[in-house]
Amino acid sequence: MLSEWGSAIGRRLLALAPVLLGITLLVFVLNAVALGDPARAALGQRADPEVVRHIREQYALDRPLPVQYVMWMRRLARGDLGHSYHQQRPVTEIIADRLPPTVHLALAATLVSIVLGMSAGALAAARPGTALDHALVGAAVLGISTPVFWLGMM
Repeated sequence: MLSEWGSAIGRRLLALAPVLLGITLLVFVLNAVALGDPARAALGQRADPEVVRHIREQYALDRPLPVQYVMWMRRLARGDLGHSYHQQRPVTEIIADRLPPTVHLALAATLVSIVLGMSAGALAAARPGTALDHALVGAAVLGISTPVFWLGMM
């Protein structure tokens, strides 16, 4: 039984490598296609051509896409998520700045969900088959089936 689990986990891990490689390649290509020339996007269309050339050299944007992809993957493997053209800061710094409030919000939302869910569940269990039970079950089903992205916009 244990060896079956080990081989199943091994197969999954082996399958994970090409999937991750494919996802990173897709993200890289879509980003390259969507942005066009990142140097022009960062500096604007009226930027001095010499400055644009310097930025392309500085960030290795003058190299072929496969070379850029390999360089990007190497930096990604070291935890370097790149540099934000918009904020002119490393992406890891931006994430680090926003992570604590995000974690606090997620923990607060989880705590509220647990308290409300346990209370509603206890009320519904205490009065099975009543209108209150049906209303609480209906509210729970509605809450579970509401798309999170839509609820977040509301």
